[in-house]
Amino acid sequence: MLISRAVFRRFLSASQHVHSLHGRPIFYVPAPQRGEILRQIREALPQKRSELGAPVSLEMGKIKTEGVGEVQEFVDICDYAVGLSPHDERKSLPNPLGVVGVLSAFNFPVAVYGWNLALSLAAGNATIWKRSPTTPLCSIAVTTIISRVLERNGIPGAVAGDQDAGSAIVESHDVPLVSFTGSERVGRIVGKNVQSRFGKSILELGGNNAAIVMSDADLKMAEQREEKDGPRTDTAFLLYGACFTLIRPPSLGLLRCRNHRWQELCGLVQHPATVVIRTIRDLVHAVRSWHKVENDHTPSPSRHPWK
Repeated sequence: MLISRAVFRRFLSASQHVHSLHGRPIFYVPAPQRGEILRQIREALPQKRSELGAPVSLEMGKIKTEGVGEVQEFVDICDYAVGLSPHDERKSLPNPLGVVGVLSAFNFPVAVYGWNLALSLAAGNATIWKRSPTTPLCSIAVTTIISRVLERNGIPGAVAGDQDAGSAIVESHDVPLVSFTGSERVGRIVGKNVQSRFGKSILELGGNNAAIVMSDADLKMAEQREEKDGPRTDTAFLLYGACFTLIRPPSLGLLRCRNHRWQELCGLVQHPATVVIRTIRDLVHAVRSWHKVENDHTPSPSRHPWK
């Protein structure tokens, strides 16, 4: 649901009184029972692993293996949290904070929520998720699949909205901990605002590596590296076709011709509905403008396969 600040305040008020099946606030529910809720979520996710990975590839432009991998990371963190819950005896750990706000970015529309939800719930906190406005289908798909578990146990799920919804979470004194994933620029703002009210923040900032093929590069080696490392987030998360076309025009065509697994590997990265395709077009426009100033020769638009 799209919400305003006023609606968010009412939603937050409700989340602070979240009750479980036994009519007690969630932080009063024994840790093993909270672990049982996580186990139910963990059992629901693998049944729709491929279906959840598809909207990640469609909306964000991530390769198929990464989309499915995000869902698997959600499953894995649930396994970890379930294992923690029976041993959470509260001998040395502080009391639960109450409500945790999660603001996720477009490049990890599923996994970030999973990481935060599983550990937050295991510790006895309610979680409010404000997803990225550019990946709504991913959040709808995730919350739809686990909604039966969440609703059955009276746990609030996702909140959709624009910048105002995110600002309301960041500025609210009723959200002791804010977990934000995004750019350094926005992270500075979030960190300062949360700190100004003496709240706690978890900031995961920065981008991922991209592969750029220069004019003197070995194209065969570039193809082999992208086929091998393309699916890995920590190496070449995004392969900018615009950079290939503008810096070394033949390279993208060579990669597409030689790599018979291109569509299987990259999924829907060139679909017009993806987030990344708009980013690429903006990048193409910016580099073309710069290139035209430096040199009056610009590549033909027909050479861009996404046009």
